[in-house]
Amino acid sequence: MRNMLRLKNFKRADDGVAAIEMALVLPMLVVLFLGTVEISRFYLISKRVNNVAASMAQLLSTSTAARTERQLQFIADGIYTIPTIEPDTRLAGNHVWKAHNVSLSSIEFVPLDKNCQTANCKFDAVVRYSFSVDGDQMRPCGKATKVADNVSLTRMTLPESIYGPGSVLVVDVSYAYRPLFGSKFLGELTLFRTSFMAPRYMPVVPFGPAKLPFLRICS
Repeated sequence: MRNMLRLKNFKRADDGVAAIEMALVLPMLVVLFLGTVEISRFYLISKRVNNVAASMAQLLSTSTAARTERQLQFIADGIYTIPTIEPDTRLAGNHVWKAHNVSLSSIEFVPLDKNCQTANCKFDAVVRYSFSVDGDQMRPCGKATKVADNVSLTRMTLPESIYGPGSVLVVDVSYAYRPLFGSKFLGELTLFRTSFMAPRYMPVVPFGPAKLPFLRICS
């Protein structure tokens, strides 16, 4: 009889149930919260990198004369407006232009047929000038590779939709993103964004003269 009573009391007892439920649910809540914070931070920084690239291209497009190395460096320094650049740079080795990079290029579209006068002319995109603090990160001289608009870009490629008469100014920004949480597992993520802008006042915006290895004059 006593055993039956103890069994009934055991079934009705709920002491500690809330603590057990919290112990089971809390880790998932923490992961959900941290994941939401990380995704929001990644989105904001990605948007900021996009905005920085677009602002640099906009500034280049207003050129009325050749851009000097000092002016190009001033434009590239716009990457410092990204609010998280200092902590991300420290985590990536304390060297801004190794962790992150900006490449500025002036690219001319050269018709394959010089006598073509129709809207269907085909062009090669030829890099005329290229600037980057890290020489390994600048666009190389020569022809860029045309790719579909939905293909991820590199420093060797351009989307087919921008090909046409004239020239284009191209800004490539790479940013080493370090997650706040779980960086030991996720590692470093590189955000690469490219912005394009046609020059407003010149057929082709020249860079130079070249006194430092940061600037490459191809033509």
